Amino acid sequence: MCLVGKEPVAILIPLSGERWTAIKSVVLTLSLSLGLADLAWSEPASNERYELSFSKAIVAFSAGRYEEADGHLKEALIAKSDDPEALYYVGETAVRMKRYDRAVEAFTDLRRVEADSGRMFLGLGLAYYHQGRYQDAGDLLRRAGERLPENPLPPYYRGLTSYALGVYDDAVNAFEQARQLDRNLSPWVQYYRGVMLYRQSKADEALQEFDSIQAGQPSSDIGLAARDFAVNIRQGATQTTKAWNLDLSLSHQYDSNVTLLPLGTQPPGGQTGITSKADYLNAMTLRGEFRALQTEQWTVGAGYGFYQNFHQRLNAFDVQSHAPTAFVQYHSGPLTLRLPYVFDGVSVGREAYVRAHAVRPSAMLEEGAWGVSVLELGYQDKQFQNDRFAFNSTRSGKNWRLNLTQYAYFAGRSGYVRLGYTYDVDATGGGSVSQATPGVLSNSDWAYHGHRFSAGVTFPPVLSTQLTASFDYYRQNYDNANAFSAGGAFSRHDNIYLGFVGLTRDLGRWSGAQFTGSLEYTYIRDEADIQVFNYARNIVAAVFRAGF
Repeated sequence: MCLVGKEPVAILIPLSGERWTAIKSVVLTLSLSLGLADLAWSEPASNERYELSFSKAIVAFSAGRYEEADGHLKEALIAKSDDPEALYYVGETAVRMKRYDRAVEAFTDLRRVEADSGRMFLGLGLAYYHQGRYQDAGDLLRRAGERLPENPLPPYYRGLTSYALGVYDDAVNAFEQARQLDRNLSPWVQYYRGVMLYRQSKADEALQEFDSIQAGQPSSDIGLAARDFAVNIRQGATQTTKAWNLDLSLSHQYDSNVTLLPLGTQPPGGQTGITSKADYLNAMTLRGEFRALQTEQWTVGAGYGFYQNFHQRLNAFDVQSHAPTAFVQYHSGPLTLRLPYVFDGVSVGREAYVRAHAVRPSAMLEEGAWGVSVLELGYQDKQFQNDRFAFNSTRSGKNWRLNLTQYAYFAGRSGYVRLGYTYDVDATGGGSVSQATPGVLSNSDWAYHGHRFSAGVTFPPVLSTQLTASFDYYRQNYDNANAFSAGGAFSRHDNIYLGFVGLTRDLGRWSGAQFTGSLEYTYIRDEADIQVFNYARNIVAAVFRAGF
């Protein structure tokens, strides 16, 4: 879900609030200045230091010299650590310098002194909004509006938080309340109303809002933004951003038990393909996508994925994968339908291993601000290319899959919980059924029905670092007696456990690219009732990622 046009959101947009702040600053500065002479003789030295530092801070703040104001405010707080005026302006100054963590600290300190003040709720709400903590911001801004009923800032920014959360009805009501308090906000209210109408697939009504803004303010920033949005709608474009993206990851890993697939939960076949040997490896993943056609509802594009790892000692288990894709996508309101085709060619030790064709249609439903549901169907035709592992050719066949995943957001969409279930059927050897016999190629050894349950959580970032943890349980019930069982008379049943924990640090943006670094740990345990398929695996990885 992409947005066209520019969104001129800035903390200084509501002019009425700025006028109020400026008037207050001038009055306070004058009163402090006039009283300094008398205070110098009547108050202790600490009060003199506070009054002088605070008056200098207000003068600098009013002139827009925020770094200077911040320095004077620090001196004022040394003299009076719990002074509510100084704490308030520390927060206001931090917001204007876009130092939102510091703003949160200042307004939180102010909350201990002014537990129920409107200005505290407003300042803390604005800081949370700029941190992306939209749910928390909305609650605080609502309380600020109750205490500052004549100030347009609380409803205006409450409208922005509801907009960010996808609660469009609440956003429209909040914007309208702000407009009633300050008519100067009318163009911004119209702009966001138009954006929300467009998001709801009401393009004609959205155009009416944008055209109205242009008629009233054709040369203003908001008028130009409305013009751009309207032009993109009329041209049938869904976004003004580039039509491609590219993601690169580089990792260094330690693997306690090298198997064929990089993070596979199933041995590759024959003599298990489990080395029971540890090794270090370097891996690279490259994924790109190009969207050749993009309209309000339709997207058509193609992509390419590449994976390569290099083991330090076990070079025969080096894996290379090429995966070109093509897809068509349809979007309407909260529903997105996607139909991709994927080809995957895998080589092991520089020899062709498997070629696979897959079709994976999916449906994604956005459920307001709280979550997303994803339903995916899958069909894969896989053909193994050699008999590097004994009986490998018997694994060729079809795989069908049904997957349902539910995402539930929390902390203003900065964190989420994931629950999933997958049912898959692997019909190998052309799907034929035969009795397995030791030493005889069997088409039935690898045919199974599987049930996979997954759960995970991604926590809101703390100090630009995000924690993710997940756990999967995969039960595979094989259809026929297995050649590796006692006397070739018993079928195989696997209980596979997979745990993951990762810490990802945001390394910032440079030249338009986003960089992150991660430390990851993966544990895999396969408890099979046929001993040769039992294994445990520990993988530790340091990963560097770049998104373009």
